[in-house]
Amino acid sequence: MAPSEVDLRVLEDAVTHTRQRTIAGRSRDAYRNSTVRFVRWMVQFKRCLVPHAFLASLEFDPEHQATKASVTAALDTAPENPPIQFERITARTWVRLPDGSPQQAWEYWC
Repeated sequence: MAPSEVDLRVLEDAVTHTRQRTIAGRSRDAYRNSTVRFVRWMVQFKRCLVPHAFLASLEFDPEHQATKASVTAALDTAPENPPIQFERITARTWVRLPDGSPQQAWEYWC
């Protein structure tokens, strides 16, 4: 017999609660801040790897940067609303020229 939706939600809540207890609060905050910085960088420099639904949930400041608060709020909707299309990341995503400088955006945007 398949479990009901209510049973699955109770189990998911239990798993989430257990995961939250395995990381100290300060560590979780540090991880969250690092994740927010990385996602903001991805939105600015590798936007084609950020799903449209995630982008649509963000707010932008006058300099067209995703706000920290909106990225933090949007991350709370993951994994249903993932922040990055990891399956599209390849070595070319990060390639640099022999002198160490990044490729031009129009050559290897993603």
